[in-house]
Amino acid sequence: MLRRLVLYFVARPRRMFLLDGLGAAASALLLLLIAAFFEPLIGLSRAFLLPMATVAVAFGAYSLTCAAVLPARWPRLLLGLSAANSAYCAGSALVVLANRTRLTGPGIAYFAGEIVLVLGLATLEWLVAAERIRSPSTDLPS
Repeated sequence: MLRRLVLYFVARPRRMFLLDGLGAAASALLLLLIAAFFEPLIGLSRAFLLPMATVAVAFGAYSLTCAAVLPARWPRLLLGLSAANSAYCAGSALVVLANRTRLTGPGIAYFAGEIVLVLGLATLEWLVAAERIRSPSTDLPS
C-alpha cells in the first residue's frame, strides 16, 4: 500500500507539493484561529502560536510555488521540504515540552496530532524523493 502511494506521487510530483502546501495552509489557519479565539482552551500563548503559523505559511508558499513551477530538480527540493517539516515537528515538540505545565488536554492532543500528521507527510515526501532519485525514468515528469 505504501509502495503504491509512493509510486503515485513519483508520477505526480505536483500533487505531492500541493498536498504539502494545502496541509501547511490548514495548519497555519488552525494556529491563527487558536491564537485568535481558543488560546485559553489550548493553553499556549500567541507568542508561540503566531511564529508557528508564520513558519507554516512560509512552508505552504514554498510548496505551492514548487507545485506551480515544478522545477527539474524537484526531488532534491522535496527532500529539503521533508527535512524542514521534520525540523518543524522537532520545534513543535520542544515548544510542547517547554510549555507542558500550561498546555491543556486539548492543546496536547492538537500538537501531538499535528506532529504525527506532519511527520507522516515528511516520511512520504522523503520516500517519494528517494524513489525518484534512485530510479529516474524518462517516462516520469521531471
